[in-house]
Amino acid sequence: MFGKKSVEKSFTNLISRGTYVTGNIKFSGVIRIEGTVSGDVIVEADDENNRISGSVLICGGAEVYSDSVHAHDISIGGDGVAIVKSKKIWAENNLEILCGSQISNATIYYRNIRIEPGAMLHECVLKHLDYSSEGEQV
Repeated sequence: MFGKKSVEKSFTNLISRGTYVTGNIKFSGVIRIEGTVSGDVIVEADDENNRISGSVLICGGAEVYSDSVHAHDISIGGDGVAIVKSKKIWAENNLEILCGSQISNATIYYRNIRIEPGAMLHECVLKHLDYSSEGEQV
Protein backbone atom coordinates (compact mmCIF):
# COMPACT_ATOMS: atom_id res chain seq x y z
CA MET A 1 0.00 0.00 0.00
CA PHE A 2 1.32 3.42 -0.91
CA GLY A 3 4.54 2.11 -2.37
CA LYS A 4 4.79 -1.26 -0.61
CA LYS A 5 4.81 -4.04 -3.23
CA SER A 6 5.15 -6.90 -0.70
CA VAL A 7 1.41 -6.93 0.08
CA GLU A 8 0.54 -7.70 -3.53
CA LYS A 9 2.62 -10.89 -3.47
CA SER A 10 1.34 -12.27 -0.16
CA PHE A 11 -2.41 -12.67 -0.58
CA THR A 12 -4.39 -15.38 1.21
CA ASN A 13 -7.39 -15.46 -1.14
CA LEU A 14 -7.49 -15.23 -4.94
CA ILE A 15 -10.30 -14.90 -7.43
CA SER A 16 -8.38 -15.37 -10.67
CA ARG A 17 -9.02 -14.15 -14.22
CA GLY A 18 -11.82 -16.07 -15.90
CA THR A 19 -13.56 -16.73 -12.56
CA TYR A 20 -17.08 -15.34 -12.06
CA VAL A 21 -18.52 -15.11 -8.54
CA THR A 22 -22.15 -14.23 -7.89
CA GLY A 23 -22.93 -13.52 -4.24
CA ASN A 24 -21.38 -11.75 -1.29
CA ILE A 25 -17.80 -12.42 -0.21
CA LYS A 26 -16.64 -12.10 3.41
CA PHE A 27 -12.89 -12.40 3.86
CA SER A 28 -10.06 -11.96 6.30
CA GLY A 29 -6.41 -11.32 5.54
CA VAL A 30 -5.60 -10.31 1.98
CA ILE A 31 -7.82 -10.99 -1.03
CA ARG A 32 -6.82 -10.36 -4.64
CA ILE A 33 -9.59 -10.15 -7.22
CA GLU A 34 -8.62 -10.53 -10.87
CA GLY A 35 -11.92 -12.05 -12.02
CA THR A 36 -15.50 -10.81 -11.89
CA VAL A 37 -17.54 -10.45 -8.70
CA SER A 38 -21.22 -9.58 -8.60
CA GLY A 39 -21.91 -9.03 -4.89
CA ASP A 40 -20.56 -7.28 -1.83
CA VAL A 41 -16.90 -7.73 -0.83
CA ILE A 42 -16.59 -7.17 2.91
CA VAL A 43 -13.90 -7.95 5.46
CA GLU A 44 -14.86 -10.02 8.47
CA ALA A 45 -14.23 -8.28 11.81
CA ASP A 46 -11.17 -9.39 13.81
CA ASP A 47 -12.89 -9.21 17.20
CA GLU A 48 -16.10 -8.41 19.07
CA ASN A 49 -15.38 -4.66 18.67
CA ASN A 50 -15.70 -5.01 14.86
CA ARG A 51 -12.07 -4.03 14.24
CA ILE A 52 -10.80 -4.92 10.78
CA SER A 53 -7.10 -4.11 11.04
CA GLY A 54 -4.78 -5.76 8.56
CA SER A 55 -7.31 -6.68 5.88
CA VAL A 56 -6.37 -5.79 2.32
CA LEU A 57 -8.47 -5.88 -0.85
CA ILE A 58 -6.59 -5.76 -4.15
CA CYS A 59 -8.58 -5.42 -7.39
CA GLY A 60 -6.18 -5.85 -10.29
CA GLY A 61 -7.77 -6.32 -13.70
CA ALA A 62 -11.04 -7.11 -11.91
CA GLU A 63 -14.69 -6.28 -12.40
CA VAL A 64 -16.67 -5.74 -9.19
CA TYR A 65 -20.39 -4.92 -9.18
CA SER A 66 -21.70 -4.43 -5.64
CA ASP A 67 -23.54 -2.36 -3.07
CA SER A 68 -20.56 -2.33 -0.71
CA VAL A 69 -16.79 -2.87 -0.78
CA HIS A 70 -15.17 -2.67 2.69
CA ALA A 71 -11.63 -3.36 3.93
CA HIS A 72 -8.86 -1.82 6.01
CA ASP A 73 -6.72 -1.10 2.92
CA ILE A 74 -7.95 -1.15 -0.69
CA SER A 75 -5.94 -1.02 -3.92
CA ILE A 76 -7.84 -0.77 -7.21
CA GLY A 77 -6.14 -1.17 -10.60
CA GLY A 78 -2.52 -1.72 -11.49
CA ASP A 79 -2.81 -4.89 -13.59
CA GLY A 80 -4.97 -3.92 -16.53
CA VAL A 81 -8.32 -2.19 -16.28
CA ALA A 82 -10.16 -2.58 -12.97
CA ILE A 83 -13.86 -1.71 -13.14
CA VAL A 84 -15.69 -1.13 -9.85
CA LYS A 85 -19.36 -0.22 -9.82
CA SER A 86 -20.34 0.00 -6.17
CA LYS A 87 -22.65 2.23 -4.15
CA LYS A 88 -20.13 2.37 -1.29
CA ILE A 89 -16.36 1.86 -1.14
CA TRP A 90 -15.07 2.00 2.44
CA ALA A 91 -11.32 1.97 3.16
CA GLU A 92 -10.67 2.23 6.91
CA ASN A 93 -7.07 3.25 6.28
CA ASN A 94 -5.44 3.47 2.83
CA LEU A 95 -7.13 3.66 -0.56
CA GLU A 96 -5.13 3.48 -3.79
CA ILE A 97 -6.86 4.15 -7.07
CA LEU A 98 -4.27 3.28 -9.69
CA CYS A 99 -3.96 4.08 -13.39
CA GLY A 100 -6.46 2.01 -15.37
CA SER A 101 -9.11 2.05 -12.64
CA GLN A 102 -12.69 2.93 -13.52
CA ILE A 103 -15.00 3.63 -10.58
CA SER A 104 -18.53 4.88 -11.07
CA ASN A 105 -21.54 5.96 -8.99
CA ALA A 106 -19.84 5.38 -5.63
CA THR A 107 -19.58 7.15 -2.32
CA ILE A 108 -15.95 6.58 -1.35
CA TYR A 109 -14.95 6.69 2.32
CA TYR A 110 -11.23 6.88 3.09
CA ARG A 111 -8.67 7.97 5.65
CA ASN A 112 -5.64 8.22 3.29
CA ILE A 113 -6.03 8.31 -0.49
CA ARG A 114 -3.77 8.21 -3.52
CA ILE A 115 -5.23 8.63 -7.01
CA GLU A 116 -2.86 8.09 -9.93
CA PRO A 117 -3.14 9.95 -13.23
CA GLY A 118 -5.18 7.85 -15.64
CA ALA A 119 -7.64 6.64 -12.99
CA MET A 120 -11.27 7.49 -13.82
CA LEU A 121 -13.92 8.36 -11.24
CA HIS A 122 -17.38 8.95 -12.70
CA GLU A 123 -20.15 10.46 -10.54
CA CYS A 124 -18.34 9.62 -7.28
CA VAL A 125 -18.41 11.40 -3.93
CA LEU A 126 -15.27 11.36 -1.75
CA LYS A 127 -15.72 11.50 2.04
CA HIS A 128 -12.85 11.63 4.51
CA LEU A 129 -13.54 9.43 7.56
CA ASP A 130 -12.10 11.91 10.08
CA TYR A 131 -13.85 15.07 8.86
CA SER A 132 -17.47 16.15 8.36
CA SER A 133 -18.72 17.69 5.11
CA GLU A 134 -18.01 21.12 6.65
CA GLY A 135 -14.35 20.19 7.20
CA GLU A 136 -14.69 19.76 10.96
CA GLN A 137 -12.89 16.88 12.67
CA VAL A 138 -15.26 14.19 13.98
